[in-house]
Amino acid sequence: MRLIQMQGGMAHSVFSLHVTDLESKSMNKRHVDKFRRRVWLWRVCFGFNLLAITASVAVLGLPAQFDAVSLSSKFVLSTSTSKIPTYLQRESSSLITSHKTHIEDVVSFHSDILILIRVFSSSAFPTKDRLECHFGNDTHGAYRKVTALKLYADRAAVLCGAPPESLEWDGSSVLIEIDSEIEIRRKGKAAPDSQQALQWNSSKVVYEVFPTEEDVVVFVHGINHTRGAHQPDMSQHERLQQFQCVYGDYFETSVTAQSQEIFRCGHPSAHLITTLIGKKLTIRYEGTVLPSVAYYGSKQNMKPADVPLTLEQRTVRSINRKVLAPRADSQTLPNPRKYHICSCTMIYNGAKFLKEWVYYNSHLGVEKFIIYDNGSEDNLDEVIESLSSFNVTKQSWPWMKTQEAGFSHCSLLALPECTWVLFTDIDEYLFPSRRFLSEGNKSIVAIPEAAEQPAPTPSSDETQTSNSSILSRFIEESVADHDSETNGTVGQISTFCVNFGPSSLTVSPPQGVTQGYTCRLKKPERHKSIVLLSAIDKTLTNVIHHFTLKPGYGQKLIRPGTAVINHYKYQAWNEFKLKFHRRAATYVPDWTEDRGLTSRDRVPDLGTKAIKPADWETRYCETQDYALRNYTQRVLGFHDSNGKLHLPWE
Repeated sequence: MRLIQMQGGMAHSVFSLHVTDLESKSMNKRHVDKFRRRVWLWRVCFGFNLLAITASVAVLGLPAQFDAVSLSSKFVLSTSTSKIPTYLQRESSSLITSHKTHIEDVVSFHSDILILIRVFSSSAFPTKDRLECHFGNDTHGAYRKVTALKLYADRAAVLCGAPPESLEWDGSSVLIEIDSEIEIRRKGKAAPDSQQALQWNSSKVVYEVFPTEEDVVVFVHGINHTRGAHQPDMSQHERLQQFQCVYGDYFETSVTAQSQEIFRCGHPSAHLITTLIGKKLTIRYEGTVLPSVAYYGSKQNMKPADVPLTLEQRTVRSINRKVLAPRADSQTLPNPRKYHICSCTMIYNGAKFLKEWVYYNSHLGVEKFIIYDNGSEDNLDEVIESLSSFNVTKQSWPWMKTQEAGFSHCSLLALPECTWVLFTDIDEYLFPSRRFLSEGNKSIVAIPEAAEQPAPTPSSDETQTSNSSILSRFIEESVADHDSETNGTVGQISTFCVNFGPSSLTVSPPQGVTQGYTCRLKKPERHKSIVLLSAIDKTLTNVIHHFTLKPGYGQKLIRPGTAVINHYKYQAWNEFKLKFHRRAATYVPDWTEDRGLTSRDRVPDLGTKAIKPADWETRYCETQDYALRNYTQRVLGFHDSNGKLHLPWE
């Protein structure tokens, strides 16, 4: 462990890193520095010698082919590069990109530290096993391993464990080491507002920006709980006037809508867009400019023509076309969605459950999966790669306790490609009744108009399916079966959950949650939704799995006899206790907090500590339910030559 030298001759404190490790690093650094100096001196001497030889060649008139270049080549070849240590060769090859790479922002999540790095090309950035975070200085510091690495087009998000609480450090002293040799630091002297890391739990921070053709959606952590920002006696206009969007520290636009952590702002003036792309975007609230780690577009968004653009990059280009060079007419061509049904979920260290969930939902008819990775430290990338035959994409989302904002972001990200999106967690399985699971019932039904008020005219991609999948038929019937409880055209289909218990298991079932957990509570509760993206209100307000809809659209609530969602909520204790680490939703307390104890998100009688009840394995078991287990075995399972049943996700 690294020793911390105290002033005034006080006793040394011992941190978590081994002294031998630190001494080895220090010796290695000294060796590298010494070798660098020697190489520099060799180069200087070689340069003078080369000049002298060149002059001699010119004076003596030696053969033309015997010139400085050939001498240089012979000299280099005679001095084998094998004598140069491997780590220095690797460093030399990395210098081209490393000098353009620097730390931009540091955010503290208390137990984890997020370091945001500007990179010249994310494709050349090292893997996380080659990285290490350092906090403090050479004499009072600590190293932490990188637990998660997320790459964007021109940035990298590095997540590390927090240093000891007794260590004094600030944002300007943080660095990333590559192979214990190359250092990534801040560029130049840190600004005063960068000296301290942003404290996520106690700060208001602008953390994401999503540009659309009409406006810019800004995500702000902490503002929704600000006193005074949501006074009940304020009009909507007065409330929005409290805020302004600030581009690049000097250009401001009005906020046109705000709810939860979402702000919508106008684009800058057309003549300023090129200048402001790549600049920070933030919010001014009552005269105070909030700290920001978000940027308006990016100068690195342009890619070669043969490299596919991401959805966000295509959006930036569409902004340039619309704002910088608008068309003469306002008519737009029809833009049918590529996928009729997509699925969006947020995941944290749930890679081992992902395969089963993707296989099953693909069988139902989901055509594209968007996985929001909330800082996973497991083998999520490896599992997604193994699902290459499915349409699975990962969206990095390192922001803690922002599930609602993440789903709002997903509704924007999916809109160009998807008509309907299923919002469920990876322990939740939509299970329609038998008539949807059987063949037939393949008719396509148009969406009817609302009974009491004119409904929005649905586009062709909202009224037609691209296939006759189980989910397509389920959506068709739900939309067509209009009742008095649905106020307007169906824009959201919500299904009740039935909660399964541990089912006498002490460990996670090896064949999957649908196979092992077969005992549940009788009473359904809560519900999750399939949402028509074009029906979502401009504010993007949602309560985790269902959204506020535009006027003229309504929610269709599905009765349990038509479909349910099997929620494998109370799993074997070794899995369930991980929920105490943190909750994903913004507006529910973590289970370790002594508040919100009566919330439906909490588990009765468990308190604030992950202490296993003696009867855990037999809890939450009122009725046996084998329906989904039997169905998946019948339609997805197969038997080997010995008659043993196998499932494709094993």
